[in-house]
Amino acid sequence: MIFCLSQLHTGTQTTIGWLKSHKDVEGLMLSTGVWKEFGPPSETAIVHQWRSGSYEERFNEGMVYHEHVRGDHQDPSKMNRTQLILSSIWPTVIPIRDPLLCLISYQHRGEVEGRIGTSGFKPHEHILDRWCMMAEFYSHLKQMGVQFICWDRGDPGHLELEMVARHLGIPDTFNDRFGTNLIHNNSLGIFPLKKAYFEGDVKWLEDRLHDDLFNSLRCRELTLRPMLEDLGYTKLLWWS
Repeated sequence: MIFCLSQLHTGTQTTIGWLKSHKDVEGLMLSTGVWKEFGPPSETAIVHQWRSGSYEERFNEGMVYHEHVRGDHQDPSKMNRTQLILSSIWPTVIPIRDPLLCLISYQHRGEVEGRIGTSGFKPHEHILDRWCMMAEFYSHLKQMGVQFICWDRGDPGHLELEMVARHLGIPDTFNDRFGTNLIHNNSLGIFPLKKAYFEGDVKWLEDRLHDDLFNSLRCRELTLRPMLEDLGYTKLLWWS
Protein backbone atom coordinates (compact mmCIF):
# COMPACT_ATOMS: atom_id res chain seq x y z
CA MET A 1 0.00 0.00 0.00
CA ILE A 2 1.19 3.51 -0.86
CA PHE A 3 -0.27 6.43 1.07
CA CYS A 4 -0.77 9.69 -0.87
CA LEU A 5 -1.40 12.54 1.57
CA SER A 6 -2.05 15.94 0.04
CA GLN A 7 -3.14 19.51 0.47
CA LEU A 8 -5.84 20.84 -1.85
CA HIS A 9 -4.66 21.80 -5.35
CA THR A 10 -1.10 20.53 -5.02
CA GLY A 11 -1.10 17.99 -7.84
CA THR A 12 -2.95 15.14 -6.17
CA GLN A 13 -4.38 13.71 -9.38
CA THR A 14 -1.03 14.04 -11.17
CA THR A 15 0.69 12.15 -8.35
CA ILE A 16 -1.94 9.41 -8.28
CA GLY A 17 -1.87 9.15 -12.08
CA TRP A 18 1.90 8.80 -12.01
CA LEU A 19 1.73 6.06 -9.38
CA LYS A 20 -1.10 4.20 -11.13
CA SER A 21 0.82 4.10 -14.40
CA HIS A 22 3.38 1.85 -12.69
CA LYS A 23 2.81 -1.77 -13.64
CA ASP A 24 2.68 -2.93 -9.99
CA VAL A 25 0.06 -0.41 -8.85
CA GLU A 26 -3.44 -1.79 -9.28
CA GLY A 27 -5.81 0.94 -8.18
CA LEU A 28 -6.88 3.77 -5.90
CA MET A 29 -8.83 3.75 -2.66
CA LEU A 30 -10.37 6.90 -1.19
CA SER A 31 -10.76 7.54 2.52
CA THR A 32 -14.58 7.56 2.40
CA GLY A 33 -14.73 3.89 1.45
CA VAL A 34 -12.14 2.87 4.02
CA TRP A 35 -13.82 4.47 7.02
CA LYS A 36 -17.26 3.25 5.94
CA GLU A 37 -15.91 -0.27 6.27
CA PHE A 38 -13.47 0.07 9.17
CA GLY A 39 -15.09 2.69 11.37
CA PRO A 40 -14.15 6.21 12.45
CA PRO A 41 -10.64 7.51 11.72
CA SER A 42 -9.34 7.26 15.28
CA GLU A 43 -5.82 6.46 16.42
CA THR A 44 -7.07 3.50 18.46
CA ALA A 45 -8.96 2.01 15.52
CA ILE A 46 -5.98 2.35 13.19
CA VAL A 47 -3.52 0.67 15.58
CA HIS A 48 -5.92 -2.10 16.57
CA GLN A 49 -6.93 -2.97 13.02
CA TRP A 50 -3.36 -2.85 11.78
CA ARG A 51 -2.11 -5.17 14.53
CA SER A 52 -5.02 -7.55 14.04
CA GLY A 53 -4.22 -7.87 10.34
CA SER A 54 -7.56 -6.55 9.08
CA TYR A 55 -5.86 -3.85 7.01
CA GLU A 56 -3.75 -6.41 5.21
CA GLU A 57 -6.96 -8.10 4.07
CA ARG A 58 -8.37 -4.88 2.61
CA PHE A 59 -5.23 -3.06 1.48
CA ASN A 60 -2.97 -5.02 -0.80
CA GLU A 61 0.49 -3.90 -1.83
CA GLY A 62 -0.70 -2.73 -5.23
CA MET A 63 -3.07 -0.01 -4.02
CA VAL A 64 -2.77 3.75 -3.58
CA TYR A 65 -4.73 5.16 -0.65
CA HIS A 66 -5.42 8.90 -0.62
CA GLU A 67 -6.45 11.44 2.00
CA HIS A 68 -6.29 15.22 2.22
CA VAL A 69 -4.44 16.70 5.19
CA ARG A 70 -6.89 17.47 8.00
CA GLY A 71 -6.88 18.46 11.64
CA ASP A 72 -6.99 16.00 14.47
CA HIS A 73 -10.46 15.18 15.83
CA GLN A 74 -9.29 15.95 19.39
CA ASP A 75 -7.25 19.06 18.55
CA PRO A 76 -8.24 20.52 15.15
CA SER A 77 -5.23 22.87 15.22
CA LYS A 78 -2.84 19.90 15.00
CA MET A 79 -2.20 17.51 12.14
CA ASN A 80 -4.38 14.42 12.32
CA ARG A 81 -2.73 11.69 14.41
CA THR A 82 -4.25 8.93 12.31
CA GLN A 83 -2.61 10.36 9.21
CA LEU A 84 0.73 10.55 11.04
CA ILE A 85 0.38 6.91 12.06
CA LEU A 86 -0.45 5.84 8.50
CA SER A 87 2.59 7.79 7.30
CA SER A 88 4.76 5.73 9.63
CA ILE A 89 3.14 2.42 8.60
CA TRP A 90 2.97 2.83 4.81
CA PRO A 91 5.38 4.35 2.29
CA THR A 92 4.00 7.87 1.90
CA VAL A 93 4.21 10.58 -0.76
CA ILE A 94 3.06 14.20 -0.41
CA PRO A 95 2.73 16.43 -3.50
CA ILE A 96 3.84 20.01 -2.89
CA ARG A 97 3.12 23.31 -4.62
CA ASP A 98 3.57 26.98 -3.71
CA PRO A 99 0.67 27.61 -1.29
CA LEU A 100 -0.17 30.79 -3.21
CA LEU A 101 -0.78 28.73 -6.35
CA CYS A 102 -3.04 26.40 -4.34
CA LEU A 103 -5.08 29.36 -3.13
CA ILE A 104 -5.28 30.83 -6.64
CA SER A 105 -6.56 27.52 -8.01
CA TYR A 106 -9.03 27.14 -5.15
CA GLN A 107 -10.49 30.60 -5.74
CA HIS A 108 -10.66 30.08 -9.50
CA ARG A 109 -12.41 26.73 -9.15
CA GLY A 110 -14.89 28.31 -6.73
CA GLU A 111 -15.64 31.04 -9.27
CA VAL A 112 -16.03 28.55 -12.12
CA GLU A 113 -18.32 26.34 -10.05
CA GLY A 114 -20.31 29.30 -8.67
CA ARG A 115 -19.39 28.66 -5.05
CA ILE A 116 -17.94 32.10 -4.28
CA GLY A 117 -20.09 33.79 -1.63
CA THR A 118 -21.98 30.63 -0.68
CA SER A 119 -22.13 29.43 2.91
CA GLY A 120 -19.25 27.15 3.75
CA PHE A 121 -16.96 28.51 1.03
CA LYS A 122 -13.79 29.77 2.68
CA PRO A 123 -11.38 31.00 0.02
CA HIS A 124 -8.23 30.43 1.98
CA GLU A 125 -8.29 30.13 5.77
CA HIS A 126 -8.84 26.40 6.10
CA ILE A 127 -6.23 25.71 3.40
CA LEU A 128 -3.64 27.88 5.15
CA ASP A 129 -4.41 26.27 8.52
CA ARG A 130 -3.73 22.84 7.03
CA TRP A 131 -0.47 24.01 5.49
CA CYS A 132 0.63 25.28 8.91
CA MET A 133 -0.28 21.94 10.48
CA MET A 134 1.94 20.13 7.98
CA ALA A 135 4.79 22.61 8.43
CA GLU A 136 4.74 21.98 12.18
CA PHE A 137 5.23 18.24 11.59
CA TYR A 138 7.49 18.54 8.53
CA SER A 139 10.68 17.40 10.29
CA HIS A 140 8.82 14.45 11.78
CA LEU A 141 7.46 13.47 8.35
CA LYS A 142 10.95 13.63 6.84
CA GLN A 143 12.36 11.47 9.62
CA MET A 144 9.70 8.86 8.85
CA GLY A 145 10.89 8.77 5.23
CA VAL A 146 7.88 10.54 3.70
CA GLN A 147 8.62 11.57 0.10
CA PHE A 148 7.76 15.01 -1.29
CA ILE A 149 7.24 15.81 -4.99
CA CYS A 150 7.24 19.50 -5.99
CA TRP A 151 5.28 19.62 -9.23
CA ASP A 152 5.42 23.40 -9.73
CA ARG A 153 9.22 23.63 -9.92
CA GLY A 154 9.22 21.98 -13.37
CA ASP A 155 8.38 18.33 -13.95
CA PRO A 156 10.63 16.15 -11.80
CA GLY A 157 13.15 14.30 -13.91
CA HIS A 158 13.31 10.56 -14.43
CA LEU A 159 16.03 10.07 -11.79
CA GLU A 160 14.17 12.10 -9.17
CA LEU A 161 10.97 10.14 -9.66
CA GLU A 162 12.86 6.84 -9.61
CA MET A 163 14.40 7.85 -6.27
CA VAL A 164 10.93 8.62 -4.87
CA ALA A 165 9.62 5.33 -6.26
CA ARG A 166 12.41 3.33 -4.62
CA HIS A 167 11.45 4.82 -1.25
CA LEU A 168 7.84 3.90 -1.95
CA GLY A 169 8.79 0.30 -2.71
CA ILE A 170 8.07 0.24 -6.45
CA PRO A 171 11.57 0.41 -8.00
CA ASP A 172 13.28 -0.50 -11.23
CA THR A 173 10.35 -0.86 -13.59
CA PHE A 174 9.96 2.63 -15.00
CA ASN A 175 9.67 3.66 -18.59
CA ASP A 176 9.88 6.99 -20.41
CA ARG A 177 6.46 8.20 -19.30
CA PHE A 178 7.81 8.63 -15.79
CA GLY A 179 9.28 12.11 -15.86
CA THR A 180 9.01 12.87 -19.58
CA ASN A 181 5.34 12.49 -20.49
CA LEU A 182 3.52 13.22 -17.25
CA ILE A 183 -0.16 13.98 -17.56
CA HIS A 184 -1.24 16.81 -15.26
CA ASN A 185 -4.67 15.43 -14.42
CA ASN A 186 -7.38 17.80 -13.20
CA SER A 187 -5.36 20.87 -14.21
CA LEU A 188 -7.32 24.12 -14.48
CA GLY A 189 -5.07 25.34 -17.28
CA ILE A 190 -3.99 28.97 -17.59
CA PHE A 191 -6.41 31.67 -16.38
CA PRO A 192 -5.86 35.35 -15.44
CA LEU A 193 -4.89 34.81 -11.80
CA LYS A 194 -2.42 32.08 -12.67
CA LYS A 195 -1.04 34.13 -15.57
CA ALA A 196 -0.42 37.04 -13.18
CA TYR A 197 1.33 34.66 -10.79
CA PHE A 198 3.74 33.42 -13.44
CA GLU A 199 4.38 37.00 -14.58
CA GLY A 200 5.15 38.04 -11.00
CA ASP A 201 2.40 40.70 -10.95
CA VAL A 202 1.97 40.95 -7.18
CA LYS A 203 -0.12 44.14 -7.28
CA TRP A 204 -2.64 42.61 -9.68
CA LEU A 205 -2.92 39.50 -7.49
CA GLU A 206 -3.36 41.57 -4.35
CA ASP A 207 -6.21 43.46 -6.00
CA ARG A 208 -7.99 40.39 -7.41
CA LEU A 209 -7.65 37.79 -4.68
CA HIS A 210 -10.43 37.64 -2.10
CA ASP A 211 -10.32 38.36 1.62
CA ASP A 212 -6.93 40.06 1.85
CA LEU A 213 -5.30 36.82 0.80
CA PHE A 214 -1.74 38.09 0.46
CA ASN A 215 -1.63 39.42 4.01
CA SER A 216 -3.13 36.19 5.35
CA LEU A 217 -0.43 34.21 3.61
CA ARG A 218 2.35 36.61 4.55
CA CYS A 219 1.33 36.36 8.20
CA ARG A 220 2.23 32.67 8.00
CA GLU A 221 5.60 33.14 6.32
CA LEU A 222 7.63 32.36 9.44
CA THR A 223 5.76 29.07 9.80
CA LEU A 224 5.79 27.96 6.16
CA ARG A 225 9.02 29.34 4.75
CA PRO A 226 11.53 26.99 6.49
CA MET A 227 9.71 23.93 5.13
CA LEU A 228 9.42 25.37 1.61
CA GLU A 229 13.06 26.45 1.54
CA ASP A 230 14.11 22.97 2.63
CA LEU A 231 12.09 21.63 -0.31
CA GLY A 232 13.98 23.88 -2.70
CA TYR A 233 11.71 26.90 -3.13
CA THR A 234 13.27 30.37 -3.45
CA LYS A 235 11.97 33.92 -3.84
CA LEU A 236 8.25 33.16 -3.68
CA LEU A 237 6.04 36.17 -4.40
CA TRP A 238 4.60 36.39 -0.89
CA TRP A 239 7.94 36.20 0.94
CA SER A 240 9.36 39.34 2.51
